[in-house]
Amino acid sequence: MPIGAAFVVHRSESDVKEPFALMQTHLTNALARKQAAEKSKEIKQRYHTKLKSTERQLSTCTSNLQP
Repeated sequence: MPIGAAFVVHRSESDVKEPFALMQTHLTNALARKQAAEKSKEIKQRYHTKLKSTERQLSTCTSNLQP
């Protein structure tokens, strides 16, 4: 066989599709995890903002009650 000759590998359709399906599943799961993390971060930020607002309101109320 000459140097640099190419070998032809015969693969079945499932051999080719399966790795792509696994990669697609992996990417879909990674995207779902990323979106869930972003949503969680957004919820935490809203909660933190609301908590700070409530703390300010409480502080104002208590200072108004003191003589």
